[in-house]
Amino acid sequence: LELRNGETRIPRTYVYCLKTAPHDPFRQFATRAKSEPGWRYHEIDASHSPHVTTPDTLMELLLGEL
Repeated sequence: LELRNGETRIPRTYVYCLKTAPHDPFRQFATRAKSEPGWRYHEIDASHSPHVTTPDTLMELLLGEL
């Protein structure tokens, strides 16, 4: 992705769900988001479908980001 007008000013948040499959394809993206400037990072005790497994926790997190 090439940004033509500099870095984005849109808030970026990565939510990493801790209940993962044996092969966790999302860990690499979580690690990157955790270490890159401009990202907010959260972990929740949920599956990859947090809207199903922990909807209240997800809602609290998202409302807190507003």
